[in-house]
Amino acid sequence: MKLKRVFSILFISTLTTMLFVGCNNLNQKAQKEEVIISADYYNYDTDDDLINNSDVIVEGKILNYKSEYLSVGEYSESSNKEENPGGEIDMTQLPYTIFQVEVYKNYKGNIDKKTIIEVKQLDQLIIVK
Repeated sequence: MKLKRVFSILFISTLTTMLFVGCNNLNQKAQKEEVIISADYYNYDTDDDLINNSDVIVEGKILNYKSEYLSVGEYSESSNKEENPGGEIDMTQLPYTIFQVEVYKNYKGNIDKKTIIEVKQLDQLIIVK
């Protein structure tokens, strides 16, 4: 009887230890890591420089927005070394917020009033799962 009780206690204690270790590993996997990213944008010395280098300048209202990971690099799937000198395709995806904007007023470019355009902006934070 005493041996049966020792085995029961040993079994329960082993099972409890396994559960705690297993749950601890799940918690470690569930933690998310924050990574801050940034990108260099053109920097203009004057407003005139900015206006002259812009294709479109509009005023509008944000109708909607969404977050999405986008691959923004230029690449070629060609195996030709002249067309794709690195040989590898960079499929790095970065987080963007994409805004749907209804144009109220057009200052530069060829966009009509009431046209809905999409404007994307690079986010600064990536949550690594």
